[in-house]
Amino acid sequence: QETRTPSPMCARTMPRSFHAMLTAMRLVGPVMVCAALCRWERSRSNATLARVVPKRFARARRCHNVLLASYSVFAAIASGKELWRRFVLDGQTTHEALCAPDPCVVPVPLWEASKWWELLDLVFLILAGKPVSRLLWFHHVTAPVLSAVNVMQRPTPTKLYHVAVYWNACVHVLVYSHFARPMPRLRRIITFAQAAQHISVVVLLTSTMRRSHC
Repeated sequence: QETRTPSPMCARTMPRSFHAMLTAMRLVGPVMVCAALCRWERSRSNATLARVVPKRFARARRCHNVLLASYSVFAAIASGKELWRRFVLDGQTTHEALCAPDPCVVPVPLWEASKWWELLDLVFLILAGKPVSRLLWFHHVTAPVLSAVNVMQRPTPTKLYHVAVYWNACVHVLVYSHFARPMPRLRRIITFAQAAQHISVVVLLTSTMRRSHC
């Protein structure tokens, strides 16, 4: 039976000490960054920030949103094609669908880096003097952690990784398109999609962690 070797873009061997440090950063880093940003937001009034921030930050934020929307389109198409090939073209059992390792079409380091990149959302909102909702804080704390947990103990990602990438990328196409060019009618749809995405990925991740040989 032919076996696939892990892609070098998905996982690489590294010293144990460095691996432990990297693991701690992947799990605790987002929490520490968001905690620091939250403290910064509370240390100043939104009105003061809105007066002192130059308009060029608005252009930088729009560029940031357009780039993330474009990256999300790429990730959605790449992971969607892989899921279609696996789920539709190759009939598989539930265990194979969730637990069998796959070569990653969207490299793990790139995807995790995008979750850190998204932390700039909070920076731009604070600089603009706008309040940051609890849902947004929760999203930016949990997204990098869930991305890391999904692949941390595996040499290659499972198809659940592609499900999470596809779900998240589709939602982010709407989110960052809305941020770049506001569409008020999409707000409720985006909020519902974000909540559904988080709940479904957490449920699937929990189910795979409880399965043997998964």
